[in-house]
Amino acid sequence: MQPHVRAGILVEFEPTVRVLGGDISQVLEIAEQPRDVLKNPESFIPYRTYLRLLSAAAQCTGCPHFGLAMSRELGANNMGVTGFVMTQAPDVGSAWRSLQRFYHVHDTYGTVVLTEVGDMACIRYEIPLLSVPGAKQSLDVAAGISNNMHRMLVGKGHPVTAIHFTYPRPDDLSPFEFLDCDNLLFDQPGYAMFFPAVYMGFPVASADSQVRGVLDAYLETLELSSRHV
Repeated sequence: MQPHVRAGILVEFEPTVRVLGGDISQVLEIAEQPRDVLKNPESFIPYRTYLRLLSAAAQCTGCPHFGLAMSRELGANNMGVTGFVMTQAPDVGSAWRSLQRFYHVHDTYGTVVLTEVGDMACIRYEIPLLSVPGAKQSLDVAAGISNNMHRMLVGKGHPVTAIHFTYPRPDDLSPFEFLDCDNLLFDQPGYAMFFPAVYMGFPVASADSQVRGVLDAYLETLELSSRHV
C-alpha cells in the first residue's frame, strides 16, 4: 500500500495560495489533482499527492517557502487522533513521546523521532527521499507545525534552542520570523528542532485527567494498528 497522510494537514492550503496571490485552479491543474482533494480533512490522501500539491503551490505562488507560510496556523488540532493524544498528555515529554508513538496514524510516510542527550531534547521529522519535488516544502510544514506544538505545550517565553533545515541558507529570512528560534542552521542532513530537556517535565495545561483515563484503553489498540482513523 502506498504511503498516505491525513488531509487535515491541508486545511490552510487553499487560503495560503490565495494570500500569496496564486490561482488554486492552476495549482490543482499543475499537480494533476481534482478539486475535491481538498474537501475532506478527515480523509487520507497519497503522500505523493501531498508532495505534488506543495510543489505546485510553491511554483504558482513564486514562494520558495510555501510550506512555512501554510504551516503558520497549523498545529496538533490538525492531526486528528494523533494531535488530540498530545493535548491530553500529563507533561511535555509524554506529549512528544505520544507523537512519536502514534504518528503513523496521521502519516505513514514520514517518521517522528524524539531523542534526549544530556540537557538537550530533539524532535526530528524524517522522510525517505529529500530530493523529490515537494520534499523541501513538506519539511518546512513539519518545521512550522512542530514549532507551534512546542509553543502550545510550553507557552510563550520558552524558545527552542536551534532548528535544522536541509537546504542552503536563503537570502530572505523573513518567512522564518514566526518560529520561536534565533538559531536557524541550514545545509543540515535532516530537519530537527532542539530544545532544553528541562521542558520535558513541564505540565500540559490542556490535559484533562478524566479524558486521559478514557483514552488509555483505546491507545493500546491504536499503537498496534496501521489503519487510519
